[in-house]
Amino acid sequence: VLGNGSDELIQLILMAMNDGVNIMAPTPGFVMYQHIANSLGLSFSGIPLNEDFSLNVSAMISAIKLDDPAVIFLAYPNNPTANLFDDDDLLAILEATNGLVVIDEAYQPFANKTFLNRAPDFEKLLVMRTVSKLGLAGLRLGFVVGHKSLTDQLEKIRLPYNINVFTQLTAAFAFKHIDVLNAQAAVICEQ
Repeated sequence: VLGNGSDELIQLILMAMNDGVNIMAPTPGFVMYQHIANSLGLSFSGIPLNEDFSLNVSAMISAIKLDDPAVIFLAYPNNPTANLFDDDDLLAILEATNGLVVIDEAYQPFANKTFLNRAPDFEKLLVMRTVSKLGLAGLRLGFVVGHKSLTDQLEKIRLPYNINVFTQLTAAFAFKHIDVLNAQAAVICEQ
């Protein structure tokens, strides 16, 4: 599913939820998860990270059992701490929850790791990306990948024409030359 940046995709995912559900994310984390949840009247549980900024998995799983969140957002790498959460921790959260898990890979160009290839393995997993960190922030293009059963539901509420033709053409050109953009990200990491 394409979105006008990942912010629109976060909003779209949360608009698909029933009133009164709980949304969860580690804190500190990307502020838009809580901001959009609050703007839609949904409750938000922020679970503090450990002192080393790793996931406090036991606290997350306890909160999952208590609050039964409809959506858990996990930025991978995390924004603003820049660390990658341990894969086993993410899998433990995926196994513990009944709700959706959105792995936000906005900063993936700087991580060299991804959960995108695992999206087909979990019916409740969505992997979200944006072209912003590839140097194309002005395009306002994000996308989310997951099981067709999930993406079909998001398509039902996505506003028509949310992605303009210029953005579509530019993104198609950029993805044909993704090696150039990936090399640019590698240079930024080295610097």
